[in-house]
Amino acid sequence: MEDEEYLDIVDRNDKVVGRDTRNNIWKRGLEHNVRVVNIFVLNAENKILLPTRSMKKKIFPGCYDFSCGEHVRSGESYLEAAKRGLNEELSIKEAKIQELGKMTPKDGVGCFAMVYRVDIADDIGEFNKQEIDKLEWLDVVTITAMAKAHPENFKRGILETITKFSALLRKIH
Repeated sequence: MEDEEYLDIVDRNDKVVGRDTRNNIWKRGLEHNVRVVNIFVLNAENKILLPTRSMKKKIFPGCYDFSCGEHVRSGESYLEAAKRGLNEELSIKEAKIQELGKMTPKDGVGCFAMVYRVDIADDIGEFNKQEIDKLEWLDVVTITAMAKAHPENFKRGILETITKFSALLRKIH
């Protein structure tokens, strides 16, 4: 099924110039020309939900990841992808999704990424165990220190994203 997931291919201005399957995009070396959403989920203590990726993942197995991350499917908006990802990965169906901003390959991340924040009152119950091995709640300072000390343990782009949006991740909205 993952082979059949179609993504839009975008140019350097994030304008759609084509579409193809996810696997074909990687085979063609166009992974920098796709869209993703990266979401930080924060609890009442202002700690970030930091998942560890499943060891079955092709890319960055066993690494720390964004609270939720999704490829934006062909024809889907960034916000639609965020809502879908929160539901599929973390079983979060109703949430106030706050846009923090956008990152591009020029910012040192792998592709075009819209970054969001979601504040939740309760702990995460069910999560997608095919995608995630475990969940931890950590503060921004701890995550930043861990990513600087051991970048190999983190999915690409997390440190750059946290650094860019650290003030918005420390502030409770």
